[in-house]
Amino acid sequence: MERKGPQKLAVLLCRFSDTNNNTEPPRQFFEDLFLNRNTGGLNDYWHDVSHGAINLDGSEIFGWQTLNISVADFIRTVPGRDGKVAYAVNAFGLNIGDYAAVVGIFNAVIGGGGSHGWAVLAQAGDLNLTFLAHETGHAFGLDHSYDRSGRVIIEDQTHPGEYYDRNDIMSAMNVDSGEDARFGRRGPILNAPNMERMGWLDPTRVWHRPSGKSGYFRVELVSLGHPEIPGYLVAKVGSLYVEFRTQDGWDDGIFMSCIEIRKMQNANSYLYLSNPSTFRTDWLPGSMFGPDDTKWEIMGGVRIFIDSFDKEHKKAHITIHYHVGHGVEEAPILPDWNVWKRPKHLNDVDLHPEWNKYIIELENTLLQSWEQTLQLNRVILILQQDLLMLKQQKFK
Repeated sequence: MERKGPQKLAVLLCRFSDTNNNTEPPRQFFEDLFLNRNTGGLNDYWHDVSHGAINLDGSEIFGWQTLNISVADFIRTVPGRDGKVAYAVNAFGLNIGDYAAVVGIFNAVIGGGGSHGWAVLAQAGDLNLTFLAHETGHAFGLDHSYDRSGRVIIEDQTHPGEYYDRNDIMSAMNVDSGEDARFGRRGPILNAPNMERMGWLDPTRVWHRPSGKSGYFRVELVSLGHPEIPGYLVAKVGSLYVEFRTQDGWDDGIFMSCIEIRKMQNANSYLYLSNPSTFRTDWLPGSMFGPDDTKWEIMGGVRIFIDSFDKEHKKAHITIHYHVGHGVEEAPILPDWNVWKRPKHLNDVDLHPEWNKYIIELENTLLQSWEQTLQLNRVILILQQDLLMLKQQKFK
């Protein structure tokens, strides 16, 4: 999915017949929040986070307009987020085909903000950059991000790991964000696999293994939030994305500067845990990502060592080691089974949460069986080679 250039929004400012008290922010506030550049608003955010690929230039602000309905009647008679925004669209006589998305802003609490397709619904209390970036991100085609912990943030409503990538805007509002004096919560930025999916990650700034041979490769990474600095922004290790994040700019609210490692599964990114017992996801100097010693010696594979951070120059140094196991001619990249690719028909239906939990457990069992089978095959290969050597020695 690729999205480039101006993403024109229609922003509809709506009052109700019983909330027409004229205490809302003026139009200039919304022009700075959505449209104008160099204000610290949403246009600046999407321009920076997409590394200049998109912007909100040409967006339009309409209203304030008083709707001919009370808050209670609106909540009772107008269902759904898109239905509520569609009501405002009709009241303004708008042609939605002229816009990438429509943002309906209402000056009362009307049952919860969010988005559905082209429609973004914001109610009283939602006027902050983190919320608006997340919901307009959905309108642009982005989906929720996950970690690999299996935690459930809202029982019976969310999937395991959903909303737990605290350094990615598509886990909002469960993210580490900064604070803007005018526009409230802001950040974090978008992670690397989501950027690549949208066509916003420059492929010339992604490191790949220069050859298929084993060995050590020392890689210098530039902070993902600082594309103005020359160098690699991401290391692609098989299906893994390795990125460096620094606690500044739109990321000034993240817990600390760190390396993060993710994988893409269909339309969702999954964040690896550095410490599963504490749910930490930040990889710091001295830490290592990769298989344990037994799998490493028998199966080979890849390990990622976090060497050092140069926070002053927004750079991190990592070492990637590709290793050939016994009897293996080529070091295997971590197989796709490390994040089970759920069949598409399961992603297209809304499963009952208990069913989804059982499916996750089954997927984890399949993954373990896959790894055990792979390891057993390696052991059999080693024994066959040893037996062949014994036979050769016997007949010398």
